[in-house]
Amino acid sequence: MSKSIEPGRRRSSDLVSGKNAYGPKVPTVLAKIFGPPPLVGDEDPELFAELFNLYVAKHDPKEIDEWMLVHDKTILRWELLRERRLRAEVIKIYQEQSNDESKQPILVFSPNEAMY
Repeated sequence: MSKSIEPGRRRSSDLVSGKNAYGPKVPTVLAKIFGPPPLVGDEDPELFAELFNLYVAKHDPKEIDEWMLVHDKTILRWELLRERRLRAEVIKIYQEQSNDESKQPILVFSPNEAMY
């Protein structure tokens, strides 16, 4: 038995868009609210959309709160993956520095000398 909704009110599933950055299953109004994916540099928008759609498939959001949680979860995971890649790059750069550069003096402060 399906629940009826009041006239003039729509479910988010009634607002499905044809094409947006998040995929065809995302309600148009939510795609507009979400805005463009939070990508940096040469990050792949199609890869972000695929990750988002995997979360959509897993959680099957119906209500706006569920869509917002899926969106937030996707962004948080994306940022975590980005930070892991950046951390690896920083370590590589540090390892590639010449031995002379790594023998730079290091200033050590005692807790009493440290300024907060």
